Amino acid sequence: MRSLLAEVQAFDSLSRASHYYESFNVNSRNYRDKSQGTREFITECDRLWHARTDGAWPAERPATKVAGYYEGNPLKGFGW
Repeated sequence: MRSLLAEVQAFDSLSRASHYYESFNVNSRNYRDKSQGTREFITECDRLWHARTDGAWPAERPATKVAGYYEGNPLKGFGW
C-alpha cells in the first residue's frame, strides 16, 4: 500500500497530465451530464478526501496526511 502522500501526488500528476479530460459537446439537453473522465476524477477525489479524513491510512503521521492535502492537492483552490 502506498502512502497517502504518494497517492495524492500520483493523482495530482495524472490530473495535470489531463488523464481525466474528455471533450464532449454540451447543449441544452445534456448540460448537466458529466463525461466519464469527469466522473472518474470526482470518484478519485472523493476516495482520497475520505481516506484523508476517515483514517484509511492510520499508520501515517498526521503531518503526512496534511502534507498530502496541501502539497499536491489540485482541489485546494476549490475549498476541499
